[in-house]
Amino acid sequence: MKAQEQAIADLVLGTADKTFDPAKLMADAQTALDTVRPYEGRTALIGATITLKRVVMGLLNDSNASKVFSRLIAGASPSVAATGMNFSAWMSALAMYLGVDDVLAGDSVIWNAAGTTAEKFGIAVIDAGDDELSHKWQPVLGKTFQFMPDNGIPWQITTVPDRVNHNNLYDAYLWYYPKLMNEAAVYVFDGVGA
Repeated sequence: MKAQEQAIADLVLGTADKTFDPAKLMADAQTALDTVRPYEGRTALIGATITLKRVVMGLLNDSNASKVFSRLIAGASPSVAATGMNFSAWMSALAMYLGVDDVLAGDSVIWNAAGTTAEKFGIAVIDAGDDELSHKWQPVLGKTFQFMPDNGIPWQITTVPDRVNHNNLYDAYLWYYPKLMNEAAVYVFDGVGA
């Protein structure tokens, strides 16, 4: 499953469009939203959990952005400020600040792996429904095509008895093919360092 998610992450965050700059993020996010506007679905901020935390820290450390962003997190009263110190409050504030519908924070080991996805996040339009054939009639970002054996379980599992060690040997296969269909439905930012 991690290999499947890594393949999807490599496709989605493969090529960067812009370098992250906290001072210009609001304007750059609007450019990203204007770029992905022709596609149907929900707008989402996607990236590794650690990368999105670094985006928040970058905004809080910027002299101009921090004034607005800290208010979104902390609110106006001490009781509201205490609730603003958790990750979900940060992600809600990011969604509001950037004007996206959802924030999808992925596993940092997978979505921030060395190589194509390191230090990247994106603004994308994702399929809002669960129609398996929506790519036939809607301009969606992509799909993961997967072979489902007759039993409806995606895994093909083989068991072989090991009579020497009195143990069974297991092997599992999963056939999938992630396909990025509309590359312009995602706008990727690079350079979110520590």
